[in-house]
Amino acid sequence: MKADKGGQGFLVRTPITSQDLGSESDLCVWDYGLGDQVRQASSVLLRRIQPGVYEITANADATIELPGSAGAIKAADGRETPLQAVSGWIEVKLKAGSMAEGPVVVRVK
Repeated sequence: MKADKGGQGFLVRTPITSQDLGSESDLCVWDYGLGDQVRQASSVLLRRIQPGVYEITANADATIELPGSAGAIKAADGRETPLQAVSGWIEVKLKAGSMAEGPVVVRVK
């Protein structure tokens, strides 16, 4: 996709396709140049609250692997989803929006 900055915004010179937008269908424009300061902060926090129980908070998508043979993830709304282990590891994939109401809790065995 090619775009030029026009007087009132950006003028797109080529068609925008779903591939340009990605899986979330978002179009983001960052307009910064020489002398500008840019900061894009993201964080993921994994905290063990007791043996085999972890709390995760993040403001970005995150994938975390924890050792274990089985597990479950509990969202802030109380929904619980089982997690399967592969070769002794449990993979937890989270979207930033899934933690909007609060941290998620992961239990592993």
